[in-house]
Amino acid sequence: MAQREIDNKKDILSIGSKELAYLGDSVYEVNIRKTLIRLGIRGVKDLNKMSMNYVSALYQADIFSFLKDYLTEEEMKVALRGRNTKIKHSSKSVNISTYRLATALECVFGYLYLLDDTDRIKELMDKIFEYKKAEVI
Repeated sequence: MAQREIDNKKDILSIGSKELAYLGDSVYEVNIRKTLIRLGIRGVKDLNKMSMNYVSALYQADIFSFLKDYLTEEEMKVALRGRNTKIKHSSKSVNISTYRLATALECVFGYLYLLDDTDRIKELMDKIFEYKKAEVI
């Protein structure tokens, strides 16, 4: 398997949506966990319970629907590629359209991570927690 360094925006945009979602899933989750700790949530049991709510496909689909108005044109293109990716199977707990929206969100976070755009990731995370503020308290 040939490997090459991904070092510019064009290379990043050539990465498949499934790979971006794969990476974006972990980027999103670690940032959810980091934000919960920064908000003062303590105790592993509480942190796990709360973070599981944020990382479910149903929640991610809701977040994507909210965030899409805040995404740049480039981020939206990445998201739409992710949403339109052929998926052979999805979670048993959600329908395929919900799963596709969750995948779109994960693609955006994978894309931003590969761009090393931590400021934009933080900005989007702030929007997410602002949107769902009542659920954190």
